[in-house]
Amino acid sequence: MNNRKLLNQLYRKADAELTDEELLTGKAYGKYASDVASGMSEKYGNNIKVKISCDKREGANVACTNGNSIWVNAWSDAFGVIENLTVRHHIVLGLLVHECGHILWTNFKLAVQAGESIVKHHRLYPAPKADMSEFTDFLDLKPQAAGAVASLFHSVDNCVEDGFIEKLLLKKFPGYGTYLAMARARNEKDMPGVTEMRKTCDTLAIFVNLILWQAKFGHICELTPDEYEDEAVKGFYRVRELINAAVDERSSYFRMQKVSELFLEVFKVFKEQAEQNQQDQQSGNDDQSDDGNSQNGSHDGDDDGDDAAAADDDDGDDDDGDDTDADDDNDDGDGDGDGDEEDESESGCDEQEKIEGDNDVMEELIKALQDAADQAEQETQDGTSHENGESPAEDEAQSQSVSSGDDGDDEENSASSGQTEAGNPSSSSTLENIRKNEVEDRVSEEVDKMLTKQITCDVGDVAHDPGVHNGVRSVVKRANPEDGEALYNDEHQYLDSLARRMMKNLLKEIKDRQLGDALDGNYFGNRLDTNNLYRRDKKLYIKDIFPEDIPDMEISILIDCSGSMSGEKIRVARRTAYTVWKFCQMLKIPVTVLGHDTGNGGVRIFSVADGDSIDGADGKRIFSLHSGGCNRDGFALRTALQRLYRSPASDRIMFVISDGLPNDGSYDIEVGKADIRDAVAKAKKDGISVITAGIGESAEMIKNIWTEGVSVKRAATFLELEENLDRLPKSFVKVIKAQLAA
Repeated sequence: MNNRKLLNQLYRKADAELTDEELLTGKAYGKYASDVASGMSEKYGNNIKVKISCDKREGANVACTNGNSIWVNAWSDAFGVIENLTVRHHIVLGLLVHECGHILWTNFKLAVQAGESIVKHHRLYPAPKADMSEFTDFLDLKPQAAGAVASLFHSVDNCVEDGFIEKLLLKKFPGYGTYLAMARARNEKDMPGVTEMRKTCDTLAIFVNLILWQAKFGHICELTPDEYEDEAVKGFYRVRELINAAVDERSSYFRMQKVSELFLEVFKVFKEQAEQNQQDQQSGNDDQSDDGNSQNGSHDGDDDGDDAAAADDDDGDDDDGDDTDADDDNDDGDGDGDGDEEDESESGCDEQEKIEGDNDVMEELIKALQDAADQAEQETQDGTSHENGESPAEDEAQSQSVSSGDDGDDEENSASSGQTEAGNPSSSSTLENIRKNEVEDRVSEEVDKMLTKQITCDVGDVAHDPGVHNGVRSVVKRANPEDGEALYNDEHQYLDSLARRMMKNLLKEIKDRQLGDALDGNYFGNRLDTNNLYRRDKKLYIKDIFPEDIPDMEISILIDCSGSMSGEKIRVARRTAYTVWKFCQMLKIPVTVLGHDTGNGGVRIFSVADGDSIDGADGKRIFSLHSGGCNRDGFALRTALQRLYRSPASDRIMFVISDGLPNDGSYDIEVGKADIRDAVAKAKKDGISVITAGIGESAEMIKNIWTEGVSVKRAATFLELEENLDRLPKSFVKVIKAQLAA
């Protein structure tokens, strides 16, 4: 903005209000993290998007990736109390590096296939060398447990993958690997003991955690003599060597095969826990039933429970004794009469209770598995985007090609990717730069809001004027630069060269202004012309024309974005607008670019470029314009002119790019034609030059509406545009020079 004082106030306010949470979850830090991730995976051509969030809930997820993007929770409680922002930044980087390892070396498609094999076919894939008939038999009998089993398999696989990728990351990325080592050190330091875990975890969860620690750190927590007898610890020592072998396996296919072998041991714990939970559930139901009978009997006894149990009451003792004999002999007097019916009834109840109990057990197991996955820092979420129709053999070949390359091939690329962040001083400066960029982003957003607000006011002034636009609804939108980034990257270099040619042509045309001159024969001037003292008309003075670099001018560009501008028309309009905008940028000429159409019952004004914008993305915004809807040209023209009416520039130019077909309900060609001519006449009366550009076959229509049948003082200047813009620099400068000389 031109108001430097206001800008400084906005910067100071944004910097003072920016919190640590807002900094790490802001766009600037997200872009920095995305650049780090993309740089680490540059060898494989990945463009990784990173999202940093703040989830302070207890046990919230830490980080995950689907192979294309990364999510990191910067406020996870998995790392305990974090001392300051710098340490949190290091941990986030460590988590980011970890997820990049998954993107580089984890075979996501194979993981999806392994999970689907369990759920759909009740088999492990890749098939382990050991017998898995017990595994398949269990799932065939209890298919409702397949989802929970697949979840557990994913947790175990992720434990091994974590160990595998971190081992490679620490070797290949010594720079960023420093931060991974910091995060690992905090995890290793906070490693709980088995007895401590027993307070909140079951055997299954403890077993998975032991696998994770062995895979990542090569050891588990210190054990007491009693803890060696723990079932989870015993199971762990049976598979410790298998864990080490899986972590050291570079082929993703054969590593997954070792995970399948490892999982068969884990499955035994899973099955034992399922059966134990089912027994506990049944035992709990029996105890509850006995308690109910006892309570029913106590109603017939004394009020005091202890006295009633000890009293020698005939009704209570005799009935209890008879019931006991009846239960033992199955020939109770009351029971024999309907014994078969009761057996069937009880059998039906037992069957129903068993089904309900099994469902409860499965629900409890699924919850336990989720807890185990959370404690194992489950970080990989399989996405359907990785699925394809390749055969297992093709997948195996692909897996080995990705995972088993020579270490030396990656060393130079990987090491160089991480060196710039190594060390605390550069991390501190990195955070300072990110903070500066985040503040600039926030100030840019605030400035964009102010610009949009000003245009909204201009639109309101037009809508409240008496005439054809009175009461017309309207909305102002700030264009999104991301929508035009791809087109900008494709075309801006050629158009920049056209803008440079345009600049050179203008400077050449106004060379006399640049060099300066002296004009003699004036009544008044800077000095007396001694060579012309004989003149009787008293024009004896010389007036100096001081040199100037560029004209004092401001340009406003208006682009018709209606549906009739589709195809090549809108493309030529975008390219022309960008070239003129870039030309103005090079010469530091204030320039505004607006687009317009109609939709949803009103006029839409698109704020594309503005001289007061500070984010440097207006060039991309120009390429975000597309055709659609109808057009109310006079309304948009009057809105764009509001900026020039306020401008202090000596030369003000309104440049309109359209196909010349006003169309918005009752606002047809005839109404629009009269409206446009009236707006142009008022602008020219105020000293504003109006240039209109026609595209292709629409050129004649533009001439007819804007210039023909109108006096020169009230008409716009016409400029014909071609699909090939090579002639634009010369033709546009010619028109500009004519306007400056007028």
